[in-house]
Amino acid sequence: MKSGTRALEDGTFLAVVADGIGSAKCAGAAAAKACSVYLTNFRNRPRAWSITKALEEITRHLNGQLYQEGLIRFEAPELSTTIAVAALEGDRLRVLNLGDSRIYRLRNGELRLLTTDHRDSRQTHVLT
Repeated sequence: MKSGTRALEDGTFLAVVADGIGSAKCAGAAAAKACSVYLTNFRNRPRAWSITKALEEITRHLNGQLYQEGLIRFEAPELSTTIAVAALEGDRLRVLNLGDSRIYRLRNGELRLLTTDHRDSRQTHVLT
């Protein structure tokens, strides 16, 4: 599992947790790359983009990178990871998750799940 956090110059705080999928050949490398890509690209996003758009575009870009690199290196999509990202801007929290990495909110002593797992229960290596 890899993680990273970054407080940005504009006051936004970004936290990323990536947990490589165990059945993938290079799960750890995929998790490390995911954290690096989110932290770097979020800071350098176009200012005209909303946080939601930035997270969506970074995810789309990262998915393509991991897929293509897996095909080149292994002739199969072997660079796979689950991801949980939280971006806090002022009092607004935006979250994104892929797979079964979850995000919870603790408020007034109550823990609440904010995300939904994306997993095909029939296949252990497929995210939906």
